[in-house]
Amino acid sequence: MARVLPDEGVPKSLAGQLTNAGHSVERVVEAGLGGASDDAVFAYAQQRESVVITRDPGFVDAGRLPLHHGGLIVIRFPNEIKAATVNDEVMRFVTDEFSLDDMSGRLVVLEPGGRARWREEAPA
Repeated sequence: MARVLPDEGVPKSLAGQLTNAGHSVERVVEAGLGGASDDAVFAYAQQRESVVITRDPGFVDAGRLPLHHGGLIVIRFPNEIKAATVNDEVMRFVTDEFSLDDMSGRLVVLEPGGRARWREEAPA
């Protein structure tokens, strides 16, 4: 199963659901990166080949995102949407539509209503 690094803005409860689904999950704060720059978090994830899950739409500039990375999922839900709803949408996506094991080199943007867009640049 995949290694996953949820960013600080991601509901804590999502980490538990991902762990229950068999993934290896380390939250940013558990890694000692609470308050760290996005670049530092991304570098840490890359060293561990982890998929980053974030609610920060500016986490990385997609234009400078390297082709070889563990994967990035950006959750674009309004802040007023409950954590349970966000978790359900993320888990549905990673269970039914796109395996976290296949995220290498990909950028996925999840939006309310099950809409997902991704940039498929899997490593050669």
